[in-house]
Amino acid sequence: MGTLGAYHSGAEPELIRGAVRKGIHAVISTASSMHPEPIWQSYEEEMRILGGKSPSQMFYQFYRPVERQRAIDLIQAVKKCGYKGLWITVDAPALGKRTAVRALSAEEALAVWMQEEGTTEAPNSFMPAMAGGDSLGQLSPNMSWVDLEWVKKEWKGPIVLKGIQTAQDAKIAFQFGDGGLRNGSDVLKALCLGATAVGVERPFLYALAAFGSQGVERCVDAVAGSYVLGPVVARYGHATRLLNDM
Repeated sequence: MGTLGAYHSGAEPELIRGAVRKGIHAVISTASSMHPEPIWQSYEEEMRILGGKSPSQMFYQFYRPVERQRAIDLIQAVKKCGYKGLWITVDAPALGKRTAVRALSAEEALAVWMQEEGTTEAPNSFMPAMAGGDSLGQLSPNMSWVDLEWVKKEWKGPIVLKGIQTAQDAKIAFQFGDGGLRNGSDVLKALCLGATAVGVERPFLYALAAFGSQGVERCVDAVAGSYVLGPVVARYGHATRLLNDM
């Protein structure tokens, strides 16, 4: 989930503060409204405030730029920061023509800092879109299993593939180290189907836009609340009993 600076002035660091306080992990996108370094610094700062007691970990969602060296430089920057793992997006060779979004992206309405960051020289391949420009040509349209070989070599850490389409892809992805949930009942369904972890995206965007980091915290509570309520409504009483019965 990227370009959070378009929804809240605190951008990605504001989201991170709420996530760390609630003890959940966060995945920062290449499509973020700022570089990975200041986002990581906000994570470290919040962890210091909490005395390191939060279990939160930071991950990075990677969209491969067209130029391989540029992609390697971004991977190295993320690794240097200390992000726990790399989530590689494989189902977005280009951004779709989102007419409604384009109608709302009048350049004069964007903050000055967005326009300054929106250069093709920035390591973030989505930065031009933040300035009301076109990111076409900034993303590699030919991401393949061969790419994963050199990405894995450069990264040397945990990898998750985001956007695979078939069971066969999942089997191949497993050799390389290897969502869209809206509420707690979705989380419960995923766990019943065999998932061991889930990611929630859009609800946090809305919560951040409305109430900042406090909204993010409240969103965690809302998702957790509906997760707990689901088994009760299904007459199981507790999630553990429901999961054991699957």
